[in-house]
Amino acid sequence: MKKNEIFECVCEEVSDEGYGIVKPEGFVLFVRGLWRGDTARIIVTKLEKRYGYGRILEILVPSPARTENTCPSYPRCGGCGLRHITYEEECAWKEEKVRRALSKIPGWDAEFYPIVPSPAEDGYRNKLQAPLAYRDGILSWGFYRVHSHDLIPMKECLIENENAVRLINELTQKLSDEAIAPYLRHILIRHGEKSGEYMIVIVARRKELPGLSQIAEEFRLNHPEVVSVILNINSDETNVILGKGDVLLSGRESIRDTLGELQFEISAHSFYQVNPRQCVNLYNEAGKFAGLTRKDTVLDLYCGTGTIALWMADKAGEVLGIEIVPSAIENARKNASRNRISNASFLCEDAGKGAEILRKEKKHADVIIVDPPRKGMDETARKVCVKFDPERIVYVSCNPVTLARDLTWFEENGYHVKKARPFDMFPRTFHVETVVLLRRKNIDDHLEFI
Repeated sequence: MKKNEIFECVCEEVSDEGYGIVKPEGFVLFVRGLWRGDTARIIVTKLEKRYGYGRILEILVPSPARTENTCPSYPRCGGCGLRHITYEEECAWKEEKVRRALSKIPGWDAEFYPIVPSPAEDGYRNKLQAPLAYRDGILSWGFYRVHSHDLIPMKECLIENENAVRLINELTQKLSDEAIAPYLRHILIRHGEKSGEYMIVIVARRKELPGLSQIAEEFRLNHPEVVSVILNINSDETNVILGKGDVLLSGRESIRDTLGELQFEISAHSFYQVNPRQCVNLYNEAGKFAGLTRKDTVLDLYCGTGTIALWMADKAGEVLGIEIVPSAIENARKNASRNRISNASFLCEDAGKGAEILRKEKKHADVIIVDPPRKGMDETARKVCVKFDPERIVYVSCNPVTLARDLTWFEENGYHVKKARPFDMFPRTFHVETVVLLRRKNIDDHLEFI
């Protein structure tokens, strides 16, 4: 196998990241945009020791699942990965991916329910988060080409909210000033689907940007739906988008939205599900899995702005939430007050350390709910969950691989997976959300390591 070699192949497999897999001469190649059932001409673009990458030159015989792409930036842009297949095929593949990951857990015999498709395939995101580039006097927004920092300038994005796209197009024009634009890194736009409120966060390398405050004030006044404009300062040369310092340029420090019958306040830094309509479906299922009664105390780790905790509060006796982001905890407390929920309290701390603090304070938990980031739970958080000895654990995950790893650990330490259901929270990407119920085994089986 050599770089730039061209060959014909039939794709029979797809990787967990949505790449078609072909094996010419027994060598594994990953090809973006290729799907199972496609016959194609491929050129080899990169070789590693045990695998390589290829690029499609021509689709000779399309897969029955292949569909017409309607996005002008796809597949150059790295924002989406699955616009070349039907949505039905996408959901079927995501369901298979979760089932395959979880079936590797020793003793796997859980009830596995069909995936819940997203209510909307496009326009579902309530957060537009775009890097910027300043070239030849023009400030552009877009998304990076896959595995690069090469920005693909864009004027539209089909999975984003249409009004957010209109706002970013207009704002980047107004910010194309040589005194401001070279120091800008990202623009983040959040909106409340039910409230119609928008927040704009301008991420810059420095705080002193002449004229920015006036631009922000005028922009907000000309767009009544924009209730907040914030400058975030991030001078660190990392992939982390938001820095720690915020300056309110115009309006409020947060926006509001409604999920079900609950109102939530959302700050620039707080976690809030990007697909709110599907979020309601997911939370309802998590509530069913939890099976709460008014006698139950619920511990919610990685609670963000308190969405899951407050969603469960009217069915539980007490809810305790832990989150490491201070602004999110502040939002969570305000959200509890706003919704007149008196049986929920929140602690700002790392999930594992915070849970250990509560345990030492003699708090107990009948049910624990965890919704960790993609990297999953660390060992401290897993161990303290078991120390609480809850009857049920509801695990909400956005990564089947780390989910399977953590569930295997729980299986080895006194809990058994009973139910699982995937949710398509992120259409047209390879990401998928899963809700899992674990139940406690015999108590004597899992306390030896403590």
